[in-house]
Amino acid sequence: KAYKQYKAKGKYAVISVSGHSVIVKKIVVADMSREELESAIETEAQQYIPFDIEDVNVDFQILETDEAAEEGEMAILLVAVKKEKVDEHIGLVREAKLDPIVVDVDAFAVENAFELNYEVDPDLVVGLVDIGAGTMNINILQGGVSSFVRDISIGGDHYTEAIQKEFNVNFDVAERLKRGQLVEGIVQEDVLAIVNSVSDDIAVEIQRSFDFFRASTMDVAIDKLYLSGGCSLFGGIDRFFEEKLGVEVEILNPFRNIKINSRKFDVDYIESIAPQVAVAVGLALRRWETQ
Repeated sequence: KAYKQYKAKGKYAVISVSGHSVIVKKIVVADMSREELESAIETEAQQYIPFDIEDVNVDFQILETDEAAEEGEMAILLVAVKKEKVDEHIGLVREAKLDPIVVDVDAFAVENAFELNYEVDPDLVVGLVDIGAGTMNINILQGGVSSFVRDISIGGDHYTEAIQKEFNVNFDVAERLKRGQLVEGIVQEDVLAIVNSVSDDIAVEIQRSFDFFRASTMDVAIDKLYLSGGCSLFGGIDRFFEEKLGVEVEILNPFRNIKINSRKFDVDYIESIAPQVAVAVGLALRRWETQ
């Protein structure tokens, strides 16, 4: 419907996946050529993937500079996704009469959007946190390179479900309350208490991920957090997380360095939803390599 409504002309689609079916790990292997690694990657991957190797698609990225790799070794970013999940997404795209040419990972798409719009300081450790409806993606960049990726099944839907349960209202009413709209018979301060309780849960999960990263990197601290996704549109959520996590938080703007044609687009509307579409912007930056 969206494709038809906006009269899109392209036939190719770039999509991404996330969740528990996606495994991303930075590992160290013996130094070898790309061709040798392509042949050996499934064998290497079996040590780190909790799924049958026959049930996953595996890919990798060689990290050119990494202190973890000693002489005779090389660091790589290993990605594995269950074939079932990829096939499901590809099937939906093809039903829409589009041709899927790239399957990425949500966390890396946000990283693409970040790198386009912000100066990457190799001396800073940056956390990219995208909180969508059902999944939160965490990607920690160290030296400008992704060092830790984790997907957690928590997001905007948890706010809605908590409000529904507390006030015994339907989904639509809960969504209105979540967005700060007034509903007769319900006190807004009571809604805010529920929202803050869920935000506390999300902050705890972010802190756990940061603690795990620090434990695996000899106590390297996070210098700054960039927040995106639909939940980042909640007023004051950046300050809330700053207080809870003790780290500077900024709402990520994926259009910061993108010129928008005001004759074709509603600039105010785009700016109002910008953090919500960080994944989409990151995917739009991908290019199809034909070789």
